[in-house]
Amino acid sequence: MTRRSRYAGPGHVPLWLFLPTLIPVIALSVVPLVQGLWMGFTDYTLGATQTRFIWFENFARMMRDSQFWGSFGVGAIWTLSVTAGVVILGMGLALLLNARLPLQGLARVLVLIPWAIPPIIKGVIWRLVYHPQAGQSCCWRACKTSPTNSSKPRSSMVRPRGRYFGLSPCRC
Repeated sequence: MTRRSRYAGPGHVPLWLFLPTLIPVIALSVVPLVQGLWMGFTDYTLGATQTRFIWFENFARMMRDSQFWGSFGVGAIWTLSVTAGVVILGMGLALLLNARLPLQGLARVLVLIPWAIPPIIKGVIWRLVYHPQAGQSCCWRACKTSPTNSSKPRSSMVRPRGRYFGLSPCRC
């Protein structure tokens, strides 16, 4: 009698290998979704100790609310216009990058740079830019008006001697 292996070949993956992915998805997506649906059928308010099951009363009130329909309309217009804009701009950029133009390779690399920089690095850079004591935004606020003559606003991008903020320390 031959012993059969549990491994069924390259196209078969044991389901338990998906658990490290499924646990956060269930905990962070499915559980809040079910909780939100459950709360929609109750009279839950923040801080309440007891709730009462009221079925569709919340949804009926929402359908009669003009503020809900106004917000729904704004959301629908925003969603449709942003989706159309992304599709149009994305298709235009794809066609432009696929066309035979001078410096086509450089253009392709420049388009991929923001995608290649990890989000954490972007967050650190933005945190440094907006640091209250040392960031560039501090310099922009401090140098926008001259301390000696506050009625004359100065340029927020160019230092008095013509140097850019990114190339020189922040001293107004």
